[in-house]
Amino acid sequence: MAASAQLPLGFGAHLQIDGTLLTGGDADMYCVHIPDPGVFMATTCDGPLGDSQLWLFDLAGLGITYDDDAPDGTCGLQSKITGVFVPAPGNYLLTVSPYNWDALDAAGSPIWNNTPYNVERAPDGPGAPGPVAGWGVNVYDEGP
Repeated sequence: MAASAQLPLGFGAHLQIDGTLLTGGDADMYCVHIPDPGVFMATTCDGPLGDSQLWLFDLAGLGITYDDDAPDGTCGLQSKITGVFVPAPGNYLLTVSPYNWDALDAAGSPIWNNTPYNVERAPDGPGAPGPVAGWGVNVYDEGP
C-alpha cells in the first residue's frame, strides 16, 4: 500500500491537501512527515467531503490511529485525528475515505471496528495485527 501513496507537493508544513473521493468507494492515501507527534492534527472539518473517515498507518501499513466523526463533536460527521497514538516523529501514511469504506487486512478483516464513533482510537478490529491490504465495506457487526 505504501508504494501507491501519493506525495503532497512541496516542502514544509502542509496545511491543506485538496482532493475528491469517488462515489462507490475510494480511499486516498498520502505519505506525510510528522516531525512532532505532540502537535500533529489532520481533519476533514470544514471540507467538502461530508461523512468522512481518517486513518494513519506506519510505512509498513500497520494501523496507528483512526477517527470517524470528530471526537470533540465540532465537525458533525467529519473526522479529526491527532498524534496521541503516533509513537515517534517520522513518515506515515495518512488516508481519507468516505464512511464505511474501511481498511482491511489481507484476509478481508477490518483493522478497526466500526464503533464506537466520535472516538479517536488505535486499531481494535479483528485485522488489527496485520497491515492494510485493501479497502471495502466493513461487514462485521460488533453489536451495541
